[in-house]
Amino acid sequence: MGSKKIEVSRLGIIASTNIRAQLGIRRMSNRELARQMGRSESYVRARVNNEKEWTLNDLGIISNIWGISPSQLVVPMVDSSDTPAALADTRRTELEETARRESDLAAATLKALEDDPMQLAANEDPDKMRYVESGDPDAAA
Repeated sequence: MGSKKIEVSRLGIIASTNIRAQLGIRRMSNRELARQMGRSESYVRARVNNEKEWTLNDLGIISNIWGISPSQLVVPMVDSSDTPAALADTRRTELEETARRESDLAAATLKALEDDPMQLAANEDPDKMRYVESGDPDAAA
């Protein structure tokens, strides 16, 4: 009876992605990383290719070799929601929604002014209609 294959977790995939990126940045091969880790090349290759999980000990060793924090190996370098295209789409949607709300508000304001020009007056003075009817600013006083 064969053992059930356990898929690599999302965290493991993030770690592999970050390790591959660091390997590229440092122009380091899997073989060189394996040598510095004290592991076999096949051990490192299986993990870099998302065939097996990295252990916490592996991540600690790698971060020490590269002089970085272990958290840099498990935090996504670029979240898909942070890509420039996603941010631009989000910003465009926000701007379109704001423009629609402002347009609706302007239309409602114009409608209210047509019905009663003094409806939007800030002054809550009950005598304001006397001013509207007479046109004399002192008439309301």
